[in-house]
Amino acid sequence: MDNVFASTDGAVTERISHAKRGFVTEAMMRWLWAIVAILVCVSLPIRVEAQSAVATRHGTEPNSHDVAGIEVISDASRVPSWVQCTAVKRRHLPRAHAALYQFVSKYNAAARSALRRVVLCDRLGTGDNQWIRGVYDVESASIMVEVDDFDDTLYVLHHEFSSLLMLASGDMSAFRALWRRHSQGVYNAGFQLAARQDWKPNPELYRRGFLHAYSATSFENDLNVMVAFVMSDYLQSRLHAASRFAAIRAKVELAEDFLKRWTRPLNVAERKVD
Repeated sequence: MDNVFASTDGAVTERISHAKRGFVTEAMMRWLWAIVAILVCVSLPIRVEAQSAVATRHGTEPNSHDVAGIEVISDASRVPSWVQCTAVKRRHLPRAHAALYQFVSKYNAAARSALRRVVLCDRLGTGDNQWIRGVYDVESASIMVEVDDFDDTLYVLHHEFSSLLMLASGDMSAFRALWRRHSQGVYNAGFQLAARQDWKPNPELYRRGFLHAYSATSFENDLNVMVAFVMSDYLQSRLHAASRFAAIRAKVELAEDFLKRWTRPLNVAERKVD
């Protein structure tokens, strides 16, 4: 082992002098190393936190992140046992994240507290219902949404979230009674799979008070569809056209009243209906 403090001339005084210098230097070095160790321990959490922030900002940890207090998961983990979900494709994440931020921006803190988690899926299903685009789970306060090339993520988020808001609203019996006044016919749970793909304007359904065949299956589904149309900016022209029918116009107003408790000011669009 090399020793930078070793004497080379053999003189006793020289060796003593070097020994003293070596002792002093070694003591100083021990103090220096102690100070360095303390600084490292103090700065380590700061560096880890900073690195984590940078990783999140640059998307190097994409499987889970936070949006206004809501956990967003993109690797199909932490879904209820009764839900089948495969991991969303990375190429679909930018558009899904944009929809999520737009979705969250509509609601106030009270509403957001009703939702803990959103899981993005490539394929989504529940038992025999493999056609669904979204589903909510009460126990985990979560929404699972299918994300692919079909751009309906924003609609589905509002659709499913309205069910959680209904539960958070408490007794809905009076509201339900008002709503039913503007529906012709009884709700029919026998929803036909063929009808789910038919989103073309349907004046006959509008006259009866339904925006879509799916709306006619239950009160919850009816309100889900209406809220999703009201809250999705890109569907405003479609909703405006349907609102020419008195039953739809009445339900739009009721949906907006329902949302006032949960939305930020000016986020429920003001419409002038002819």
